[in-house]
Amino acid sequence: MKATSGLLVLIDRLGKVFAPVKHDMQGNIDKIKKHYRCEEDACLLQLMLEEVQKGKPIAAEGVLWLNRALLFFELTFQEMLLCLKAKQYDVNMKNIFTAAYKGSVKQYHNWITQQLFHGFKASEAAGEKLVEYIKCVQDTLNYYIFWINHGPFSVM
Repeated sequence: MKATSGLLVLIDRLGKVFAPVKHDMQGNIDKIKKHYRCEEDACLLQLMLEEVQKGKPIAAEGVLWLNRALLFFELTFQEMLLCLKAKQYDVNMKNIFTAAYKGSVKQYHNWITQQLFHGFKASEAAGEKLVEYIKCVQDTLNYYIFWINHGPFSVM
């Protein structure tokens, strides 16, 4: 959960267009923390299974959607790194976001939500070139990369 909360800092730097995503992820984090005991040795999967057996998987659903959002950002960052390694600095972020969306959450979104994503792709942030985008969030990316390599990772 700490790693996910750290990612929210980066998402915030990506611009206002990501505000609904950040809000949704924060809501899922809050739901998980509210319904599950936040002990260092807690196993998230075990907590989910116990909740599902009780018949009200409120936090388990939050974990599911949070995991899908994390996959979106993982695929986004992977594609960005591939483009950087290939020295494809003029790649449009719209293409990167679209690939990540198709590979993560699109199959779970209804038609209306998919249309909202298409509206996002039309935004200025989605239209930036990769190199411009990296410059905009470089300090936050450096912080996040450092945090990934040196920060504490725990379930709660």
